[in-house]
Amino acid sequence: TTCLLLRTTGRKTGHARILPLIYGDTGGEVVIVASKGGADIHPAWYLNMQGGGEVAFQIGGQAFECSWREPDGTEHDEVWAFMEKLYPPYKVYRAGTKRKIPLIMMKATKAIDSFKA
Repeated sequence: TTCLLLRTTGRKTGHARILPLIYGDTGGEVVIVASKGGADIHPAWYLNMQGGGEVAFQIGGQAFECSWREPDGTEHDEVWAFMEKLYPPYKVYRAGTKRKIPLIMMKATKAIDSFKA
């Protein structure tokens, strides 16, 4: 399974947070899933994104600032099916929670330096 690094800004602390996430690439956009392993609450990184801070991702040695969006309707269903094919446990995660698991579609807007620890 392919992973990227996602960097968000903590909505409470203002500190940069970097974590690895499974991703897919469809239609020129990078897709990540806010599954939190099927938990009934959203992951902190998703809440941080909603908080409006900077969002960036890194794949291999290339890092980018990005814009992001959440697909809805038919597009959400199609992207969800695509992500389930990439990582079949997503199907179990979705069945195990009452919340609609968000999908995030990111588009690189500017190349930046690779993330530093």
